[in-house]
Amino acid sequence: LAAFAVGQAVFQSPEEKYSLSDSKCSQIKSMVDRGEINEAENMLFEKLDGTDKASAAEMIFFYEYTSQKSSEFLKQHNYSKEEVLEGLRMLAAKTGFRHMTDLLEES
Repeated sequence: LAAFAVGQAVFQSPEEKYSLSDSKCSQIKSMVDRGEINEAENMLFEKLDGTDKASAAEMIFFYEYTSQKSSEFLKQHNYSKEEVLEGLRMLAAKTGFRHMTDLLEES
């Protein structure tokens, strides 16, 4: 079972521990804060190949951080809470954790 401490950008599984650099976290946060949410998502998805666990950790951090934004902020920047869930589903499918998508329920 994986443990995620997203606020600290540390992701741990029984096999390995993944840390995101401060610069990578800052880059993702800055893009989201500027409203460049779709651009950040596209940049991260372009790097994701399904086997690179560090890239998956970046995506998880992105979705966790983005999900903390208000619905109004997301709407102003052509994004939504539903897209966060859909992105997590796509990430889970691409990385082989498709069964985890059952845990993601829309509110």
